[in-house]
Amino acid sequence: VLPTFLGVPAGMFALTAAFMGNSLWENYTGASNAIRLEAQGLTAYIEIAESVAEFKTLQLPQIARDYTRSVVEDEWGGKAEKQATPKTEKLFKDMQLATFRAAERKRNTAETAALLSAYRTIQEGRRGRLGYVMFLVDPVRWFGVMLLALLVQLSIGAVHFAKPKALILAMPLGTATILTVLCTIALTLSTPYIGWYAVSHEIYLPLLQ
Repeated sequence: VLPTFLGVPAGMFALTAAFMGNSLWENYTGASNAIRLEAQGLTAYIEIAESVAEFKTLQLPQIARDYTRSVVEDEWGGKAEKQATPKTEKLFKDMQLATFRAAERKRNTAETAALLSAYRTIQEGRRGRLGYVMFLVDPVRWFGVMLLALLVQLSIGAVHFAKPKALILAMPLGTATILTVLCTIALTLSTPYIGWYAVSHEIYLPLLQ
């Protein structure tokens, strides 16, 4: 009976941890996709702005690069304090105004349509990037996974209670396994832009050259 009982909390702990890990993975994937989308929009925006004289005169390429630099230097990681920084937000609004001003000057052209499409891509990517800045786990889930971890430890102790040598070996192994899982989840809970498994901002760097 005891070995069978050990399998129940161990299996439930593994499933609960797997579900939490899957949620974290989806969060990181969503953040990576949003960053890629924003960078693609910025790349297209700068290329279009530099290829059209009217857009270049309005300094659209420089405005886009200033915004990109602020994303990397001011808004990335912990500097944003879990939200958009005022400086980067202002630069984004400046780019928005400059884009609409350029569209007014050069109406109903393919270049203007492409520029507006690139701007919308940047806007969508930025919204997604900021939306994934914080990942919250319901405290009930944390309580549940910690309780299951405790039950696993108690089960290991009960199963090997009559075998001291096996107990001495099993308890540290069980503890190490549980702590590895819990620490991995805890270290990736805050934001996908900070920590040992953070999403990189390198995709933006070529745009600053």
